[in-house]
Amino acid sequence: MSSILRRAGTKLGKLIARGTDPGAVSGQAQIYAKVVSGVAQLFAMAGDGSTTQLSSVSSAPPTYPRYAIPTFITGTSATKLLNNTEAYANYYGKAGAAITAMGLRLQVLAAGAGLTWAEIAVAKGTPVIGGGTNLTVVGYANVAAVVNSLGSKTVAIALSTPLVATDDVWVIYGASATVTSPQLWGSNLGDQTQAGTILQNGASFRPSLNVGVPTAFTVSAGGVPTVAAQLWNG
Repeated sequence: MSSILRRAGTKLGKLIARGTDPGAVSGQAQIYAKVVSGVAQLFAMAGDGSTTQLSSVSSAPPTYPRYAIPTFITGTSATKLLNNTEAYANYYGKAGAAITAMGLRLQVLAAGAGLTWAEIAVAKGTPVIGGGTNLTVVGYANVAAVVNSLGSKTVAIALSTPLVATDDVWVIYGASATVTSPQLWGSNLGDQTQAGTILQNGASFRPSLNVGVPTAFTVSAGGVPTVAAQLWNG
């Protein structure tokens, strides 16, 4: 459909969106609207046919890996035991973009048995240098059927509350087992300086029961390894 200018009120003009770019006209510049992915966008075309989108570009955030801090690994001897009902949180940095889902890749070194529950959650919370902070769970995944066997695992975590670019991202690991607690591949170096990049909650903290609730986490012991895992958006 050809783009036309329509008056709506005294000062508002509207362009009817077309499905394709118009033909180039030598010596003339054109302003028009075009539908892109179901949304009407504003474009400009120069006389040579080159186009520029003038309205905001709608696009999904880039997909890229995020790494735990620190990730010094020389072998599989460093493991993180998920003690019964305790929860551990590792800091991953700023979200950097609006995010509605996360993916996590980890390694199970000792399978859990008799699991009452096992969950991995994404949370947000402002880091406190040398101290703990409140973490708010924004999404979680039930991983009881994931950490009950050995090997590399991929976990998809849907976020009930999307992250925004300024949010600080944490991953929380927790499990309750009546027989054997699961063990995950961990870093050889924990939070030795007590900087506040690895936190824990020693109470019976279950992520799925605390979604959206700011909960206090404290600095972990210096020898507690971070879980060696990769986190990405998408």
